[in-house]
Amino acid sequence: MLGTIKTIAIIGAGPSGLCCVKNALEYGFEVTVYEQNSQVGGLWIYTDQIGNYEYGLPIHSSMYKGVVTNIPVESMGFFNYPFPKKEKSFVSHEEVLKFYQSYANQYNLNRVIKFRCHVVNVKPTPNNRWEVLSRDLRRNTYEIRVFDAIFVCNGHYNAPYIPNFEGIDEFRGNKAHSHDYRRPEKYQDETVLIIGCGPSGRDILHEVAPKAKKVFFSHHRNLAGYNMPSNVTQAGDVKCFKENSVQFEDDAEEQISCILFCTGYTFSFPFLSVDCGLSLQDMFLSWPLYKHLININKPTMAIVGLQICAYSYMYDLQARLCLKFWNGDIQLPTKKQMLEEFRIEKERRVEKGNDIRQSHLLGVDQAKYLQDLSNIGQMIKIPNVLLKIYDDCNELRTQYPNTYREYNYTIIDDETFERKHIPS
Repeated sequence: MLGTIKTIAIIGAGPSGLCCVKNALEYGFEVTVYEQNSQVGGLWIYTDQIGNYEYGLPIHSSMYKGVVTNIPVESMGFFNYPFPKKEKSFVSHEEVLKFYQSYANQYNLNRVIKFRCHVVNVKPTPNNRWEVLSRDLRRNTYEIRVFDAIFVCNGHYNAPYIPNFEGIDEFRGNKAHSHDYRRPEKYQDETVLIIGCGPSGRDILHEVAPKAKKVFFSHHRNLAGYNMPSNVTQAGDVKCFKENSVQFEDDAEEQISCILFCTGYTFSFPFLSVDCGLSLQDMFLSWPLYKHLININKPTMAIVGLQICAYSYMYDLQARLCLKFWNGDIQLPTKKQMLEEFRIEKERRVEKGNDIRQSHLLGVDQAKYLQDLSNIGQMIKIPNVLLKIYDDCNELRTQYPNTYREYNYTIIDDETFERKHIPS
């Protein structure tokens, strides 16, 4: 029964998990966090080691050596704990990890985290609680515990997605996903095909090109004004592969020695039992969730951070909404009403032409979504200045795709900001 919840399990100690821990402890809940790494930070933990797998999933993050944030750090803080002012608004992954570690230290969160502890299975109990089976990776021992509610915060950058191209198994060269990319030296003097034009695809392109003999960049975006290295050839979608070559949809065929798939990730919750009330469609769509967050069938489960959003403040709002609901401070719509809202939202996305991989993409709806969370949870709202900075950064990224990180933001007040160009 909601309002009588005492114990909460949290899976993952990345940014979203840490935010849930902090807020849950402040509410007075008894909290246990399961984290398979040996430190907090999730995605932002860098390691040279790859290929270390537990239960079929890689336990190294997708962080590569040269990562610099593609959103300003002004958007990456939490309520009452903003990112410290830096000389630059776009910083290295080391600085971001340091920030999340400082957040954990500030609120003494490590005391409730079980490090190197892998969640094997989560299932509901007959009395509407949650049974968590975990494995201690250091001792190779198993433990079962039962909780009143559960936050799932395992992120969405841990299960690489590779399209099923014709002939891919026949290709004899090196194949890798950006999840396993670490440094560009591996591609010295190679002829590389990079597939995908998201943030990682563009960043990796500029790292690999100076080392490679030649790079083919396969994508279908308009990159007008984007300065490519001289040895990069832009190409369309891939049609098929052969032993040592790739053929594109226009039937052009090129010899290549390596493929780098910068093709994104699938949603993956291998620890959730089939009776948790959620389902995955083609490994991308998890439903039914109220506000992309609360399991409508079993509302004492929430998946935090499922959406790709420009603000860490979203984690704060999501966590607080759930905790207020579980604590009995607010009420949500009935199950029937939530399912109807979900149906309408799903149909709206189909009408807009969103494919299945965009089921939880907020895009231009970010501001409305965040406002909805605040209104439903009767909570503080994100200052308008952060929404304005996000819009401004988007424009910068479009106008100056090669140099937008040379701009620095300063927040003046809740409505205004200042932007300066600081050449590298």
